[in-house]
Amino acid sequence: MMVKNLLISLMRDFSRNLITFLSKNFNKNFLVIIYEPTGPYSAFLEEFCALEKIKVVPLNPRKVPRLLEVLGHRAKTDGLDAKALYEYRKLISHKDIKTLELNENLQKLASLLNEYHF
Repeated sequence: MMVKNLLISLMRDFSRNLITFLSKNFNKNFLVIIYEPTGPYSAFLEEFCALEKIKVVPLNPRKVPRLLEVLGHRAKTDGLDAKALYEYRKLISHKDIKTLELNENLQKLASLLNEYHF
């Protein structure tokens, strides 16, 4: 439980620092975050983007290996994934860009799960 609370605290600190960085360097009205939604990290990112009204383009994780293949890469690493997402921006249409909204039911469920001790 202590590790989980530490992780949540670190993610919130990261979010605050990211907000500061983005507000100083970018106009949020023109900012779009492209990401591969995998695991709990994407949930933090989605919550952050919903709260800050930052537009997103989630890329299906099954498409990333194919995109890497098209770009001429045979391996799959975090660095190559980042490059593929960067190149993918050229293929995005306006209909792909979304503004996320917080799901209150999911937030309630998450808070209930946080209170439950295994």
